[in-house]
Amino acid sequence: MAWNPEEWNVKEVCNPAVEIMVNKHNVNMLVVKKVMRNHNPSSGDARPLEIKFLALLPDSNRVIKPIFVAPSQPSPQFSTAIFRHYPLGDIHVWRQQNIPVPEPHIWRMFLQMAQAVAFIQKETSPSLTQVQRPVIVHRDIKPSNILVVDNGTTHPSFRLIDFGCACIETQHKLPARVGTYEWQPPENPYINTKAADIWSLGAVVYYMATGIAPIRNPRDYANDRFKELGSHPESASRYPSPDRYYAAKTPRHAFPINLSALQQLLQGVPLIRIDGIPRRIHQYSDILNRWMQACLQKSPTDRTTSRQLVTDMQVEAKEVLTQTGDPAALTDIDLGSGN
Repeated sequence: MAWNPEEWNVKEVCNPAVEIMVNKHNVNMLVVKKVMRNHNPSSGDARPLEIKFLALLPDSNRVIKPIFVAPSQPSPQFSTAIFRHYPLGDIHVWRQQNIPVPEPHIWRMFLQMAQAVAFIQKETSPSLTQVQRPVIVHRDIKPSNILVVDNGTTHPSFRLIDFGCACIETQHKLPARVGTYEWQPPENPYINTKAADIWSLGAVVYYMATGIAPIRNPRDYANDRFKELGSHPESASRYPSPDRYYAAKTPRHAFPINLSALQQLLQGVPLIRIDGIPRRIHQYSDILNRWMQACLQKSPTDRTTSRQLVTDMQVEAKEVLTQTGDPAALTDIDLGSGN
């Protein structure tokens, strides 16, 4: 695709770096323009980090890559990337129109994003991982970084976006304070690992089921800690702000999603506010809860792996989707090439 800015108008400003553009000659043609800061120009490769990481990956039906990149636009310090526009939006936007989320939709997201994570972690079939490339850790998996894609059926597909916080996996245990802390595991800031992305995937499953992240209220935790210590903890100074520290350190907790309303009442599961109305968590299956909890284990060594998700869980997920009796539930269910 050749990008000519003069042929496009701004339709919507999503944030200072991202705009939805509409073609002047065809109002049905939309793209997303993202402006990113170039990285390390002195290295000879000044492309933004996100573009560098996406370039390492073969094309896949689980990861969104740009259709055009304009280096040094709008200035030498930045580049502009053009992405296809997906009108259903991200999971956060889409879920607001789908409450409660049907279980087959959660299974499809869970499986397809497990495939995406296994793909970037080089834990998939040799045909997609035989290319010599490093293992990539996303470090910012969350509802707003997973797009909902219309595939022509009533069962949408899901794709991973935004590799701006990604890194190469290393064997060195180094802290990293990047990404969105509320969607990161309890070992934050040590998130440069495959296991950290697995926890974040489990957190998105929990969000689709409940509408909240698997984390206590950071404000309540901050108030309790401040009352206890009389000040912010010394380690809070290592974070950009005290608020970010508490978002990283607030205890993680996920209630079971397979409980009936009576069981939730007896076990003290709090009500969830949906459209301002307190409600019980919708009851999902034991098997979905089991795999979600396997991702959300507190210890990284106790969590399931992306390889287990795309082998053992995939078999069970496909069986569940088959049992819906709707062949469309199995549309686009396998990882493949293409973008």
